[in-house]
Amino acid sequence: MTRTLSTIWQEISPKRQISRRDLLRSAFKPGRYEIKPLSCHKFESEVYTYNTDTPERLSIHAVAHLANITVLTDDDKMSFKLRIKKNSDGSSSILSPSPKDSHAVKVLRPDLLQYSFTDYFAAEEELTIVPASEVLLFKPAHAELFVSENCEKNLVTLEAFKGVTITGSTTPPVADAEVELTTDAEVLRGKTDEAGKFSLGPIPKSALRVIAVEKRGYLFEQIKGTHNFKAAKLSEIQIHTLDEKQQPLPGVLVSISSAAGVRTSNFTDQAGTLSFVSFAPGDYIVRPMQKEFRFDPASKSVTVSQGQTAQVQWLGTRIAYSVFGKVTALRGEPEVGVVFEAVSVEPCPQMQEEAVSAATGQFRISGLKAGCAYEVRAKEGELARLDLKWTSPANRTVQMGTDDITGLSFVAFRGFNEAEFTGRIATAKEFLNQVKVCLYRSDRPDESLQCISFTTHPMFYFNPVPLDGRSYILRLDSTLSRKEFVFTPEELHVKANSTFRHFVLSFTASRRQLQPEIDVATMWIIPFAIAAAILYFKKETAIPALKGLAMSLVSGKSFASTVKDKKKAAATAAGTAAATAAQNDDLEDFSSSSSSTTRKRAKSPK
Repeated sequence: MTRTLSTIWQEISPKRQISRRDLLRSAFKPGRYEIKPLSCHKFESEVYTYNTDTPERLSIHAVAHLANITVLTDDDKMSFKLRIKKNSDGSSSILSPSPKDSHAVKVLRPDLLQYSFTDYFAAEEELTIVPASEVLLFKPAHAELFVSENCEKNLVTLEAFKGVTITGSTTPPVADAEVELTTDAEVLRGKTDEAGKFSLGPIPKSALRVIAVEKRGYLFEQIKGTHNFKAAKLSEIQIHTLDEKQQPLPGVLVSISSAAGVRTSNFTDQAGTLSFVSFAPGDYIVRPMQKEFRFDPASKSVTVSQGQTAQVQWLGTRIAYSVFGKVTALRGEPEVGVVFEAVSVEPCPQMQEEAVSAATGQFRISGLKAGCAYEVRAKEGELARLDLKWTSPANRTVQMGTDDITGLSFVAFRGFNEAEFTGRIATAKEFLNQVKVCLYRSDRPDESLQCISFTTHPMFYFNPVPLDGRSYILRLDSTLSRKEFVFTPEELHVKANSTFRHFVLSFTASRRQLQPEIDVATMWIIPFAIAAAILYFKKETAIPALKGLAMSLVSGKSFASTVKDKKKAAATAAGTAAATAAQNDDLEDFSSSSSSTTRKRAKSPK
């Protein structure tokens, strides 16, 4: 007899082992049992069998876990869906409310409903939940869920509220017009249908900021207080170009001009069509141009009326043709930026056309005259790739007929793509360790790229620079003092247009001639030096002379002192005749004494 136990463990863990003791605690009789685990997990089997007569542990393992997605909304129409995407394999499933699942809807209050959705997913699965509705807005707009073995953590809540759908139309109806609706948080775009109507949304109430309608060739004006627009067709000129086979002719440059100063141009598309819009009524001159075609007539006059479309068609006659080719490296990689030229061969007059290889290595030389032979080759000179040394073949001669020539193939061989600058300093050995040479870019003459100093060897070598034709400066300078030496730095302007350049830079310097300066102190020393020399070499005559000079100075001081004393005495004895007479006697004595001293100085040898 088999008994079924389905309510033993209402909340069983993801991994559980059931023993005979566990079973006996729940069931009172030994025997065979069918065990149905009831849980938020999905197990490997829905029913497990256990026999108490053969006791052993029963292991059950969960393979999926319940996830609960809740939507809170004021909408009772169930007008939404949830798209659940598994990031592991990209698969998706759709969840939507159903009237049959009444238990999944709960009324929290009259204006708030709760919709619940459940499903099982593998542990560690990453889910993206994207809600969609024509009338509801969701917050957040989408949600992420990382599935855990703990079911309580597998919960996502979304809020939904009714939005506003913006509808409008154009009068008269204009189909395929671009409609752009700008809100506080996003920009919605759509198009008008065949009846000129459009519908965008939903958007939050009061979130609309700007709504615009556009279409080439039309002017739209919004009707105040509505989302409808008045449409006015602008004047337009439509161009259509064909070749002799009545096939569309793309790439034709069409220019339009008028006496009112209108000047515009553009190229026809792959269908050979082109439209010019927003023209004022008037007369316009239209001219097509294409290098290999002749158009008859060369120009046409077109009259445009208000809101009307003028159509112009041209038939182009082929008068020149093209050569198509490809250039690759030796290993097959395409070579970009290689200039090819086609030069006419006699007896045709001198003609030349050029083209540059694209990223695919392909090139097209157009405008070649029928009946002439051309030599096609990679161009040399200013426009050439400096790192390419030659091509194989060096050139190809083609004879142009009334059709294009295709399939020309060239292999380009590269040389070095760097330029090296080397040189030698020509100078005296004593100056070699006092000079240096620096490399500068011509557009940055104050920022040296590299500087080299010297010790015993005069050779120098700079690190290579790109072989791109750029201009550089080699500047030779010295650390010698300009107060002591006279020298002039040397400077050379070079271009990186060759893989190797060698230069000889000369340096010469000479010492300045020093001229001593005589200052004021030196000038005062000179008289004293002369006096000392006279005393040494002429001491027999110089010493007596100096003594006489000294005595004269002493006598002069005594005379000045005596005069001063006599004046004081005279002031004291003023008004008395005796004192005045005595003063006169003293002056006479002093005068006679001074005369005697003068006569003695006159008799002394010189």
